[in-house]
Amino acid sequence: MKKMHISALLLERYHIGEVTCEEKLYVEKAIADNDDLAASLKELERADAEFFAADKTHLQNTRLFNLHTQQEQQKRRMPRKFRPFVLGLCAAAIVMFIAVPIFILYDEPEKTGFAERAKGASLDFGAIIDKTINLSVYVKDDSEGEITRLQNQADVNEGNTIQVVYQVFDPETSEKYGVIFSIDGRSAVTMHYPYSPRQSTLLVSGRSVPLDDAFILDDAPDYEIFFFVAANVPIDTGSIINTARQLAVQIKEKPDEAFLLASSAFNEYEVDTFTLLKE
Repeated sequence: MKKMHISALLLERYHIGEVTCEEKLYVEKAIADNDDLAASLKELERADAEFFAADKTHLQNTRLFNLHTQQEQQKRRMPRKFRPFVLGLCAAAIVMFIAVPIFILYDEPEKTGFAERAKGASLDFGAIIDKTINLSVYVKDDSEGEITRLQNQADVNEGNTIQVVYQVFDPETSEKYGVIFSIDGRSAVTMHYPYSPRQSTLLVSGRSVPLDDAFILDDAPDYEIFFFVAANVPIDTGSIINTARQLAVQIKEKPDEAFLLASSAFNEYEVDTFTLLKE
């Protein structure tokens, strides 16, 4: 019997609870059938225990953040008759929570380890003030084992290891669906999420979500542009990719207008883009 493939990052997300219900069932079935995978999960649990034992302050801060997040979610779910009181509390909390980080987020690109960043699960509030979806892209430094957050239009090279992270923050709906793909300088379209055409397009909301596998840039010239197409209802992945192939032809002529072209092509969806320039 062929064993189900579970990437290291998907197992890490399962371990820290950052998976959809569908992914959770998929991973648990794989663990039940694969002793090596079960052992890997136990190793993650052991490593976390050692980490938190050595850094109690980090653990305390994480618990406080999770408690704050749960409280905010509970407030949003309260019956309408409590809205005036709740809104007053939320307004004060949001001002305090956002005011300081917004200046920090636009500083120099941050550096952090892959595992640490995946566990952080922090929202990029500076990026979602005017929109409900956001794409972030990181490049891995193979020599130091760290990743650096890239700015849009950053210069990259063939062979760079790229990690894509998405964020969803939409207080008007509990569910958001999306497709993430990229178009390179040869007009090739690569789908990054969902991980297969038949998989659900349901997104994880309220936190940063790294995609399961890193992406190694090939020798395609000029650019690699990532697209995030989202909606409040399930999305037909095949239709999105077919439109993406048509979009690739237009972008070949006007790569600087990728966002405008994508917004026009997917005019019934919310769209975000992130461009990497190939040196």
